[in-house]
This record gives sequence, C-alpha cells and structure tokens, in this order.
Amino acid sequence: MALFLFVKGTLEIMVPEWILEKRHNGEQACVWTLGISLYFLLFQQYPFRSKADIINDCSQLLFTSSTDEQAYRTMRQCLNRIGYRRPKLNNLLQLSWLR
Repeated sequence: MALFLFVKGTLEIMVPEWILEKRHNGEQACVWTLGISLYFLLFQQYPFRSKADIINDCSQLLFTSSTDEQAYRTMRQCLNRIGYRRPKLNNLLQLSWLR
C-alpha cells in the first residue's frame, strides 16, 4: 500500500491561514500571491523559506533605499498575515502606479 502526502500549494506562496487553519479565502489568497510576486520582482527572491517564516511577523522583510516606496507599501499590505486585512483586488486596481 502506497502512502501519499498531499501538499496544498507551493511553500513559497502558501498563505498563512492555510498553514494555521487549513482553509483560505480565494480573493485574500490571490492578494497574498500578488504580494509574493511583487516581492520577487523587487528582490529576485522569495520572501519566505519556511512555514514558520510565513506565519511570523513580516516586519523583517527586505527593504532597500532603491525600492519604490509605493510598490513596497503595496507589497507589505498584500503580505499581511491576517487575510481580511489585506487589500481588496478592486482597491489594488485603483493604484496609480499599477496603471
């Protein structure tokens, strides 16, 4: 008999609520993934390397003086550990720097 381990998503983009509660909201997870993508575009690396990194405070995230402040602020909002505190997709579409 074979034993299979099913992992829900890729570790680098896994949402904290999945790790903690084994559930997630689709829009909130999408916004989280946008934050991960933005981080990767800005720094050419993923922000988290373990589940512990994901569920801990994101205040340790990399920031350099060359990082665009609006992009960085948006990324930090998208990577809020608490799903309902992340911006709504419609609100992100209104950001002038994304147009």
